[in-house]
Amino acid sequence: MQLRQQLVTSGGYVRVFIKNREGATPSKYYSYDFSIHGKRYRGSTGETNRARAEAIGALVFAQTRHDNDLILQKAPRQKDLNQILS
Repeated sequence: MQLRQQLVTSGGYVRVFIKNREGATPSKYYSYDFSIHGKRYRGSTGETNRARAEAIGALVFAQTRHDNDLILQKAPRQKDLNQILS
């Protein structure tokens, strides 16, 4: 897969681009691609506007990073821990 256009947002963490597969018509929608803790995340932004696609890519990255950050997650309640440990 070749990239027709490549942009970097969020300090270089999120790649936003238009897919251009050989022998196929290039997509009109931008896609995002990033990895957190070695796990790769990618998908379509559903946007044809580059600036809006960058914003969506950054939002998806921030939400995914927040969901995967153990420090930012709430601590389990004592009764939940008791059920897990028993």
